[in-house]
Amino acid sequence: MYDSQLALHLAERENLGIAKMLTQQLSRYLPSPKETTMPALPWPKSKLPSSEPAAQPSPPAHQPIPERFASPQEFIRTLWPNAQQAAAKTGIDPKLLLAQAALETGWGKKILHHPDGRSSHNLFNIKTGQTWSGESVQVETIEYQDGVAVRKRAAFRAYADYRQSFEDYLRLLHSPRYAEALSSAHDPKRFLNALAKAGYATDPNYAVKVLAIYQHEETLAAL
Repeated sequence: MYDSQLALHLAERENLGIAKMLTQQLSRYLPSPKETTMPALPWPKSKLPSSEPAAQPSPPAHQPIPERFASPQEFIRTLWPNAQQAAAKTGIDPKLLLAQAALETGWGKKILHHPDGRSSHNLFNIKTGQTWSGESVQVETIEYQDGVAVRKRAAFRAYADYRQSFEDYLRLLHSPRYAEALSSAHDPKRFLNALAKAGYATDPNYAVKVLAIYQHEETLAAL
């Protein structure tokens, strides 16, 4: 995954060092090294959901779910209930799920769309594969082969809403391929490294980038 139009943008700047690139990509949403809070990104305080299943999100009728998000705040606020539901079934921190979706979609601003403008609602840029029978979106992507960025055209899954995107991602994680990653669900770094090792993304720095968003304060201070 991580083979969306966002990948094209990042690949065009691959000559930058990882630290410099992350600083430029994320500094708009990150605090200065001296800050100890994260006012720009309203992460909920609790990392893991309670033992009770999260309630199904039900936004007011006058506030439709956006197909493109105007800000990280809107992205987090809208998708947090879905992330909680997914976390309750896997033990993965809901913040980590949103951090991964944020990298894949540029905080919801670069979600893949159909030619007619409809959103694919694909938050994790999951490709169609051989078993997918639903709708799909064809886009030009960047993949890494032996460390070299290569342009390709690929088909990605399309869903009716964001809830289906989370559910499909969970089904993918429960496949034998990602068993090691899922067994490390409570350890973000181990989970991401195992996910990358299993081939979820071709970008060699995928785990580092997701973790940078998840651990924004610590990452910026280190840079």
